[in-house]
Amino acid sequence: MRVQNAWKEYIDGYVKEYCLNYDTYFQEKLDMAKRELAKLMDVGPEEIAFTHSVSDSMTLLANSFPFAEGDNVIITSEEHASNAVPWLALKRFGVKTKIVESKGGFVEADDIIAAMDERTRLVSTASVFFCSGYTVDIKKIGAECKKRGIVYCVDATQSMGLMKMRPKEWGIDYIGGGGHKALRGTKSIGYAYCSNELAERLTPHTGSLQGVLNAGRPCVLKDFDEIKWHPGAGRLESGNYPFALIEAIGLGVSLINELGIENIEAQIRHLEAFLREKIADLPLRVVTPPEKNRSGMLFIYYPEGADPEEVRKILWENKVRATVRYDYIRMTVDYYNTEEQMEVVAKALREISELK
Repeated sequence: MRVQNAWKEYIDGYVKEYCLNYDTYFQEKLDMAKRELAKLMDVGPEEIAFTHSVSDSMTLLANSFPFAEGDNVIITSEEHASNAVPWLALKRFGVKTKIVESKGGFVEADDIIAAMDERTRLVSTASVFFCSGYTVDIKKIGAECKKRGIVYCVDATQSMGLMKMRPKEWGIDYIGGGGHKALRGTKSIGYAYCSNELAERLTPHTGSLQGVLNAGRPCVLKDFDEIKWHPGAGRLESGNYPFALIEAIGLGVSLINELGIENIEAQIRHLEAFLREKIADLPLRVVTPPEKNRSGMLFIYYPEGADPEEVRKILWENKVRATVRYDYIRMTVDYYNTEEQMEVVAKALREISELK
């Protein structure tokens, strides 16, 4: 509700006062959102930047990092396009993208580590794979990257706000994500955590007044070498800030911080285990990562030949909100869910298992 109310107040004020030169810059909204995200990850507010999306966050890093021809980047075959295309596109600069193949939707940290060599400059993985719910061992990968001097980047879209994330403790240099999932924000807004150490190595491929210290109004710069970039993640920001979207993500994260991410993660893990036990006897194929690699996300294949519209109807009638695609159901347990609701989900899945 705090997110919804903020949206209403923003647009109502903008429309009402627009003809009176309504204020269009809100530093306090920007600062609040950065403080909340920084608190969630236990980092400095100056290490947070706002972007348009997770793909924008990854593209910023890919095109701002000082790669040289012959360098390589490591990703996995389970990455969302947002964390694959930006790295694959580096081929035009002579940078190779090495892809570690998954085994049934899972990728062991040891396989990623085995792919590293003396020309590996960066590793980028999701924290949780969006097509299996598998939680990557980012601590192990981060520790190895730190030991070898390799930058570690994480797409945290599927886990931020649901699971604890401590980049400084875990050897993570960069995190990109979107605000439309567990952070309670909306689409068209993303964020990036960029460590102060990494920021000093980046020369942004895009830039504007927001990313530099000495642009002035009008711009007084006459040469690229005169630019003084912001010392932290702020150098990655450019263009007018979407303040309503930024406030939305900040207020959504404020709720998470009030509840406590440790409490949220414990609740999600408990409810996932509870639900898996309730549906264990059903004749449905359920993707089952090892217990230590579960995330609260479930992939459940409905009976072969069943009408997906019938599957959607059963879910809807039971007030279960999930995605039905191809031949599977994708759902994520959230912190506001209860055991009673998991009973309802199990009932709906039992009905679906009886479809022909």
